[in-house]
Amino acid sequence: MFDPFLGSATAAVVAEKLGRCWAGFEINEEYLCWVQKRIVAARVDPTIQGYDDKVFWERNSLSGQRSGYRLPKR
Repeated sequence: MFDPFLGSATAAVVAEKLGRCWAGFEINEEYLCWVQKRIVAARVDPTIQGYDDKVFWERNSLSGQRSGYRLPKR
C-alpha cells in the first residue's frame, strides 16, 4: 500500500496489521513521531477492532460475533 500523504498513518497501520507491505511520505516531523508510535503498537497488538476470521463485522455487531453467526458465503 502506498500513501503519499501519510498523516497519522491509519492506512499504514491497517496494512501492517493485515501483514501487507506499505510505504508512505510525510513532511511533518510530529506526524512522523506518531506514525512510528502507531506502527510499533500495531506490531505489538495486530488485532483489528471488528475484524474476525477474515470478516470485517459491522459496528455494533458484537452479539452476532459471539453467537457464532457467520455471513453466508458468496
